[in-house]
Amino acid sequence: MSCTWNDVLAIAPDLASVPLTTQQVVLAYANRTVTECIWGDDAVLGCSYLAAHMGAKSLAEYGAGDISSESVGDVSAAYSAVALDAAASDLHSTKWGRIYLTLAKALPGARGPFLI
Repeated sequence: MSCTWNDVLAIAPDLASVPLTTQQVVLAYANRTVTECIWGDDAVLGCSYLAAHMGAKSLAEYGAGDISSESVGDVSAAYSAVALDAAASDLHSTKWGRIYLTLAKALPGARGPFLI
């Protein structure tokens, strides 16, 4: 199981403006957090809602994320980071986080780190 940003956009098309580097960080975290052994067939769905929550938090609270860049001659690179602890916490603060919590609470044994 591995959810992609296209899975996130299927439920939250308004998150298309989340920068690529932020998408990658959010997806890496969400894919590690929502495991198939706990979520079963709903793993991609759960991951998508968690990633949508974090993407929405990053846009709302961090703009496009903390940007830093470097240049050497004609070559330059820019980086964006999401504060994962802040973005993943307070799941009640976005509609995507609330849906994630609703889905997680319906899982057998509904306890543990998958609830964050």
